[in-house]
Amino acid sequence: MPPLPAAPRTPLAALTLLLAACGATPDAEQPRGPDPCDGGKAHLTQRLGPELSRFVSTTPLPAARGCALVYLKVAEEMPEEMPDGEDLDITTDHELAFAFTKGDGVTVDPVARSAMAPGPVVLKLSSRDITGDGVPDLVVEEQQGEYGMTKYRGLRIFDWSRGTGREVFAEQLQVTTPEGLTIVPEWKVGAVGTGDRAIVFDGAGTQKLFVWKAAQNRFVHTESRTPEAPKPAADPPAAPIETPAEAPAEKSEDPGSSVLEDLGL
Repeated sequence: MPPLPAAPRTPLAALTLLLAACGATPDAEQPRGPDPCDGGKAHLTQRLGPELSRFVSTTPLPAARGCALVYLKVAEEMPEEMPDGEDLDITTDHELAFAFTKGDGVTVDPVARSAMAPGPVVLKLSSRDITGDGVPDLVVEEQQGEYGMTKYRGLRIFDWSRGTGREVFAEQLQVTTPEGLTIVPEWKVGAVGTGDRAIVFDGAGTQKLFVWKAAQNRFVHTESRTPEAPKPAADPPAAPIETPAEAPAEKSEDPGSSVLEDLGL
């Protein structure tokens, strides 16, 4: 029996096969809606109007189909209202908001200011897997003034593994040395002896450890380590005291006196 002729391919079927051969994602799996960064900027521009000064940075959040936006608002004080000797500086008053694509639109959620910061701060955002779940977290580093030993710096971590932002860490970058000196440490991510993820503050050998606790969905401060003070060197053994040898008694050259001593006279 001769083989049946192949069914004719429609243009749609041919396009589907071509997309599959090229490794393209079917249309049903393609992300829909506007870009969250562009949509978020448009939303904030409309919401704030003349209060918006400019956008500082945008950081995509792929796990949430979202975006983190840092922006500046126009200062409320006018230059003539500032105290004498003080300049109007709005470049250090960064604000943070999260934007999400929802259907055909974008929603924007402002993020509350850090409770740790003593005042306006500059924000530096980056994306990195801190919790160890394979999903990039949002790292927010806060800075007030120039970097130095006494200037404020803070660190906030937002976990996006569940598609929404959860603050899992918020601490001031600060350690106190055994000498009582408060300094701004470096921070790094590693693992403790149990294998749990940990954030480590390290300054001049003084360390603070914050270990990931899955039950609490947070990094929790567990211990601090300070370098041991050097032990004083042991005193060297005392040198032996040398006593001078007694000089031998001089012999009398008077033979008579010697005889008298022998006789007891």
